[in-house]
Amino acid sequence: MRGGKWDASMFDALGREALHLSEAEFYAALQRCKAELRYPPLPVDITDRCPSLAVQSADEAWTTIGSSSERDTVVCTDLALAAWGEVAAEPDPTARRMAFRKVYERLCGNGCDPAACSWV
Repeated sequence: MRGGKWDASMFDALGREALHLSEAEFYAALQRCKAELRYPPLPVDITDRCPSLAVQSADEAWTTIGSSSERDTVVCTDLALAAWGEVAAEPDPTARRMAFRKVYERLCGNGCDPAACSWV
């Protein structure tokens, strides 16, 4: 359903999700919704546009940390580093990537709070 009327549960859900957001980030998300959407936004439309609420997928995390060269500068989340720590010793690159994805998804499945993830 897109563009329907909001009920109290939708306001409550958005309030819980956006509780720790700065006013600037929340306002920027609303502005992006206004610019990008052709229908009135739903709570998920707003929260999807808040960078601090985003958790990388396993594939996104792998691209930031799966380099084979020490010359590359790596900026990643502490969650990606934790997953890398469990698989870094794997000699086969394909097996290492698949293991990284499984470990990362397991760590995210343990109730990863996007606000608790930090970039290192």
